Formats: sequence, structure tokens, C-alpha cells
Amino acid sequence: MTGMALRVIRNDGFLALYNGLSASLCRQMTYSLTRFAIYETVRDHLNQGAQGPMPFYQKVLLGAVGGFTGGFVGTPADMVNVRMQNDIKQPAHLRRNYSHALDGLYRVFREEGVKKLFSGGTMASSRGALVTVGQVRIRSQCCL
Repeated sequence: MTGMALRVIRNDGFLALYNGLSASLCRQMTYSLTRFAIYETVRDHLNQGAQGPMPFYQKVLLGAVGGFTGGFVGTPADMVNVRMQNDIKQPAHLRRNYSHALDGLYRVFREEGVKKLFSGGTMASSRGALVTVGQVRIRSQCCL
């Protein structure tokens, strides 16, 4: 890891270590905020006036829906994140050189279309659903 960091600094400068940071933050804001907002908002709505805790199967279903939706919403930022982090590996003439996440999102939209922004969306959504269901299971198990 140290050798790779030194190589990046030597070839592209210290700030190159942070390539993709804005895209990573954008992905977290879209993916995580969406899944948490859906899960917690619907959970609170369903728990109004309820006797006792929410049944586990409802938590799992709600986690799957929230994670699936978050994965889909976060797909464009995830794709730009991967591109920005891998850009440094490309020869100079093939680099996209997005200046930040919003630049990357705009350029993909303009140059490649909306469909490209969501390529990989089914896998990201499936992963989001499974990860969130796993987190619901762990959280329920530890807090009983």
C-alpha cells in the first residue's frame, strides 16, 4: 500500500491520492441516505400506534426495499466513483479527467446518455438489498 501511494504521489502528485473522493461522498449521500430514509420513515409510520416491536419479516422486507432503492439511486455516483479512481491507471490519452463527481455525472449524461448512468443498476440494487437485509438481521440479533 505504501509503495502504491508513493508511486501515485511521484507520478501524479499528492492530491491524486484523493481522486474519486467527491464521487465516493456523492455515492454515500445518494445510496445511504436513500436507504436509511426509506427504512426509518416507513418503519416509524408502521410503528405508530403499534403494540410492541415491528415483526422481523417486515423489517427484512423493508430493508430489502430500502436497500434496493438506495442501490439504484446510488448507481450513477458509484459508476463515476469507479471511473475517477481508475482514471489514474489509464494512459493519459484515455483518461476522462472528471474534475469532481458532479462534473462526471454531467459529462456521462451529456456524452453517453441517461441509460449509461444506470448501467449496473440491477447488480447495485441487488447488492444494496442484500447488504441492508444483512444489517437488519445483525441489528435485530444484537439488540434482542
